[in-house]
Amino acid sequence: MPGSIFILHGPIRSGKTTTLAAWASSQSRLAGILTPDRGPQRWMFRISDQSWHPFEVSGEASEITSVGKFRFHSSAFHIAKEEIRQAIAAQVPWIVVDEIGKLEMKNQGLEPVVSELVHAHQNGDFQGQILLVIREELLVPALEKWNIQEWESFSAIS
Repeated sequence: MPGSIFILHGPIRSGKTTTLAAWASSQSRLAGILTPDRGPQRWMFRISDQSWHPFEVSGEASEITSVGKFRFHSSAFHIAKEEIRQAIAAQVPWIVVDEIGKLEMKNQGLEPVVSELVHAHQNGDFQGQILLVIREELLVPALEKWNIQEWESFSAIS
């Protein structure tokens, strides 16, 4: 029987990643990514090896993925996808995806790996827990996009 899908949702800049990072620091046997702010820029934290990677672009860079006013290093998305695919294959008990945004809704950014993860769960090929961070305004469209019918609201207290 597969684990559950948990969703941490809320408005932009409401502390979703901060809440999640505090919870994750007290856990073991999890993988995935966090995308916290470090100073003026957002960074990507690869949970499995505790490594930091530039995520938000400041200045000039090659291979940029943009959405609205935000510019991201495309290489960070490749690292994130690799992390999530390896976690699925290893059947890690918890996979964290921070965060699903407009890029993923347009089949960019972390796609297609979010689809792969959700489908692996739905097909019973991934037995662990999934924790998705989703902006409040994208919650319903995301649930519809990935046909997520059963999910639980995540609380760091749980």
